[in-house]
Amino acid sequence: MESPAQALVGEKGHAYVTGARAKLQEARLAKGMTPAQLAKAIGYSQVSMYLDIEEGRSQMGEKMARKAAKILGIDVSELMDGSDHPVERGAAQGTFGALPDIQLPPGMKAKYVPLLAMAQCGTSMAWDDGGYTGEGFLAFNPQDPKAFAVTLSGDSMIPRIEPGDVALIYPSKPPKNGCVVIARLNEDNGGDVMVKLYQANGERVTLSSYNPAYPPMQYSRADFAWIYPVAKITKDM
Repeated sequence: MESPAQALVGEKGHAYVTGARAKLQEARLAKGMTPAQLAKAIGYSQVSMYLDIEEGRSQMGEKMARKAAKILGIDVSELMDGSDHPVERGAAQGTFGALPDIQLPPGMKAKYVPLLAMAQCGTSMAWDDGGYTGEGFLAFNPQDPKAFAVTLSGDSMIPRIEPGDVALIYPSKPPKNGCVVIARLNEDNGGDVMVKLYQANGERVTLSSYNPAYPPMQYSRADFAWIYPVAKITKDM
């Protein structure tokens, strides 16, 4: 991964950085675009997200690099030194937005979806990968266009689910009784993110664990910011 570069002040007060970030800035200026204009064209919801990349504080995923290259009229390879790493196409984890370099049976599709840590799920009301610049997880035939993956932590679901396992999440799908979910309590109830077994009866929601050391917990539906079903659990072998 290209280390965050120190910004250099160039002519007319423009901030310049080295490597792929310098090429990104150079191409943007050549197009006569402001950071806000390019950020909007690429799909970032906030110009600060783009500036973090151009000024060396963050990385650009390959999906966004391809968009930027097309808009700026340059080859995507000129921007990839500043993307997130590792680019492991065909691996379970790699660069978000990359095209998996694998042979698939007829009718099967694969894509890299955003890969988050549990702590990153705190504000994920309805995950949108539009401005995501981190790692990706290789999902096969995902049934939700907003699917994302989470690297799990905690021991409440052992031995079935262990720390380090990766859960594929379908935020557009409703949770069903008996399924595993990832849920976030609202701020009034602490805002904790949990992976549990889900059971609902009317407005009453019970979350339980595989680990008998953790007793079932009961809540009202109104206590949650969101509850998303887990579609698949992947383990490292």
